[in-house]
Formats: sequence, structure tokens, C-alpha cells
Amino acid sequence: MKTKKILCPLDFSDVSKKLLDYSVEFAQVNKAKLILLHAVDHPHLYDNYEILTITPHEIGDKLEKEAQQKLRTIAQEIEHIIPVKTIVCMGKPFFEIIRVAKEIQSDLIIIGSHGRGGYRAYVDWKYN
Repeated sequence: MKTKKILCPLDFSDVSKKLLDYSVEFAQVNKAKLILLHAVDHPHLYDNYEILTITPHEIGDKLEKEAQQKLRTIAQEIEHIIPVKTIVCMGKPFFEIIRVAKEIQSDLIIIGSHGRGGYRAYVDWKYN
């Protein structure tokens, strides 16, 4: 199977920067298109929501615009190397990653861990 479309979800963490470097190289070697995705999770409501000066919807919009700008900047840095597309969506990241992968018919998803401590977190979960 030839890899033509690679989906790379990013959360803008240090780990995802390393993941991006790997994804670019992998896409370049395979002559594939790289689709960068950031899913903005719905802002959580707080018990004291009256103290907010902006609504959760406005917070979500702001986060979405910031993510679009960050992905646009990343895309501009790599578009001379490989074909790249950016997608920003709202929703639970794990649902959105699956939805977008199906929608774009991605051949591969290159994704990092959640950052919960790797092996140690697994051992705690499995044996405690």
C-alpha cells in the first residue's frame, strides 16, 4: 500500500514539535501529502461561570483562531518541502482525529502520546 495522505494531529506541545519533524520527513520520503490537524476541545464550564468576562463560545472561537494561525505558520515553514494542508475543528480530540481521518481517507496517522508518563502510567493503570 502506498502512503499518499498522512494525518498528523498536533497539540503544539514540545512532543508534537518532534512529531512534526518526523512526519515531515516521513511524508517527504513517501512523497505524501501531510495534513496537520488541531482539535480545539470545547471549553469547560466553571462553577462560577458568572465571573467570566467572555462566554465559553467566545473562548472556543479565540482558541480556534489561535490554532489556525499556529498551523498556518507551521505550514508556511514546510510547504516548500512537501504538500501540506491544515485543519482546525472543535470537539473532543480523539473523536475529531478519527472523524477527520475517515473524512480525508488518510492512509496513516502519525500521533504522539498524551504525555501521561508512558510506561509508568501503563504500569500504574494495569497493576494498581
